[in-house]
Amino acid sequence: MAGKVEVEVAGLRSTASGLDSSAARIRAILAEISAKAHASNGCWGDDEFGRPFAEGDQGYKARNEALQGVLGKQATNLETDAGGLRDGATTLETAETNNTDSFRS
Repeated sequence: MAGKVEVEVAGLRSTASGLDSSAARIRAILAEISAKAHASNGCWGDDEFGRPFAEGDQGYKARNEALQGVLGKQATNLETDAGGLRDGATTLETAETNNTDSFRS
């Protein structure tokens, strides 16, 4: 068992900011993908070649939706993790302050 555990609260917050930044970049990429996909929606046509390309479980529409869902979920996960790191930093700071104050009393 470890004799001592140290946490750098500033490091937790810095990492949280980095995760938020990564999430923002992913959301920007997602917005661009979405706009491009919307702009070209239906360009494959509705004939014997276009329909199989676009429809079905492995078609363009399903794959595009899946890609956008994965990117959105990844951004959300990063934002959630960032919030957890910030909450953890606040909890640790509060505990440290309370412990310090109790020793002074």
